[in-house]
Amino acid sequence: MAPKPCHLNQPIQTSFMTTHSDLIVVGLGITGAAAAWQAARQGACVIALEQGGPTHPNGSSHGATRIFRQAYWEGDKYLPLLHLADQGWRDLEAASGMRLRIPSGGVFIGPRSTGVVEGSRRTALRGGISHEHWPADVARMRFPQFHVADDMEAVHEPGAYAVLAEESRLQMLNEAVRMGARLQYGDAVTGFEAINGGVKVHTRDGQVYAGGAALVCAGAWARTLVPELSEHLQPQRVPIFWFAPRNRQAQPSFEADAFPVFLYETPDGKLLYGIPTGCSAERGVKIGFHNHQHLVSDPGSTLPDIAPFAHEISQYVASIFPQLDPQPMTGKWCFYTMTPDEAFVLGESRHCSKVFYASACSGHGFKFAPAIGHVMAELGRGVHPMVNVEAFSPHRLDARPSAVRQ
Repeated sequence: MAPKPCHLNQPIQTSFMTTHSDLIVVGLGITGAAAAWQAARQGACVIALEQGGPTHPNGSSHGATRIFRQAYWEGDKYLPLLHLADQGWRDLEAASGMRLRIPSGGVFIGPRSTGVVEGSRRTALRGGISHEHWPADVARMRFPQFHVADDMEAVHEPGAYAVLAEESRLQMLNEAVRMGARLQYGDAVTGFEAINGGVKVHTRDGQVYAGGAALVCAGAWARTLVPELSEHLQPQRVPIFWFAPRNRQAQPSFEADAFPVFLYETPDGKLLYGIPTGCSAERGVKIGFHNHQHLVSDPGSTLPDIAPFAHEISQYVASIFPQLDPQPMTGKWCFYTMTPDEAFVLGESRHCSKVFYASACSGHGFKFAPAIGHVMAELGRGVHPMVNVEAFSPHRLDARPSAVRQ
């Protein structure tokens, strides 16, 4: 499909140029990058706005790797999006000509018949996802890198993989530009204005962008741009760490051809996740807590000392991975933008028509990006989405307690 050109016209009562387009994407983290790419693929004229630079580390999308899995313990309502996302990652890989997926397989370990194992197995069965259900002795035999107690079991998903995260996001942007999208960096969106048949987007620097619809994919910043999200979204800082094998002989055991992406539920209910070493330029096995060590933290706030968090996770790593040095090589902070039920929010603003938003986060949204981007592009174009996303409507949150902690 040939790129669809955008055009410039002199606006009324302003000295700035107004850029007109079909869709205006706000935020170029992974969700915004996917929305710009998918919208351009669908033939829309796209302008995308990002307040930071192309690779700024202040949101939720930086870093080298993420997990993709479809035996989804969080529930089978995610299956249609997961199927669409899997195809999207493959399409992006084919379009870019680059290897963006590392086929490690995935293993999900926990106490017998509790959250991660039972949920992963149930979704795999309902969705026809290839998997194996193992008792503890089989899990220990297949992946001796883990300590698996006798009262634990595991689900193995051979089709799970690691995604090269930052490289994939940049390739989405490359593909969007190749198909005619325009990307603007360094200027923050400040508000929206409904106009006949569309919306105007205003920025900090006084620019005005007019389009058929705006797609807000701003992560932790979405709660300031879309008023009804302010009480439902809670940005939190979460630490992530990298651990080295104890010696050179153990190194191959933690590379992707021998060690899977994983979830590990501990007896006290903490959920760790991890990605093999060697998938990217980042050294060591990437490990973090999914449901622990969260700090309420707005964008721009001062980062706390990471050392106490490293000390705590080290104790868990020592008990789960006897072949890893329990002292992390390094650690970094990332954002989770949480909803009360930890599910996504996809909808149209009640305050300004033609402003659609996606908060596809809560710490597990990255893998869905190609699908969320596809749905957002369809919503903005007035097309009924090819997958049902009613489960992620914001209306479900109206009767729930606020996510924002006072």
